[in-house]
Amino acid sequence: MVEAAARIYSKPIINFTTRQHFIDGKTVLEVKIEPSAGKPHYAIDEKGKWWAYFRKNDENRLANKVMLEVWKNQKSVDGILINYSDAEKILLDYLPEYSGQICTHCPYTLQAGRTDYHQFHPEYSGSIF
Repeated sequence: MVEAAARIYSKPIINFTTRQHFIDGKTVLEVKIEPSAGKPHYAIDEKGKWWAYFRKNDENRLANKVMLEVWKNQKSVDGILINYSDAEKILLDYLPEYSGQICTHCPYTLQAGRTDYHQFHPEYSGSIF
């Protein structure tokens, strides 16, 4: 079943190794997948649409538009150019300094207008929208 998923339902094909463990009379199958240089990897959904995923710790997560662009451009010899809005720039500037508080502040930073943003960042006097 793992073999079928890796070969039929994903592209490019995902290489893996398996190992069986016998614990308390039960067989546990360990599947190990090494990081791939062939990013992105796609999996097909029940409607036949291909979606790009990446691994984070022990989870498969849906890749976003920025990640797809980065992966695409990493293969290019020309480098990477990503355009983003003023609000996205503020968020990117915000992350290094306030990364421990990101979960509580991001929704306000991304969805709120200038008035709400300045409530959290009175030191920033420029326009964000």
